[in-house]
Amino acid sequence: MTWAQQWREESRQEGRRLTLCETLQRGLQARFGSTPDDLDQRLQDVSLAQLSTWLDRLFVADTLQAVFTDD
Repeated sequence: MTWAQQWREESRQEGRRLTLCETLQRGLQARFGSTPDDLDQRLQDVSLAQLSTWLDRLFVADTLQAVFTDD
């Protein structure tokens, strides 16, 4: 893979991560109201896979805490 291809792939991954962060934040606010003050930082520090897991849980969780509960 050339450096340009690698750069494009990294940019795509970051774009996906940012989209998931925004979607999760909006979903959490819509479903549970206010969110913890440290949520933005917490979302920035996790993997794309973790964000996907949390987004999936958003649809079935009864509480905000249940979204972030470790399995």
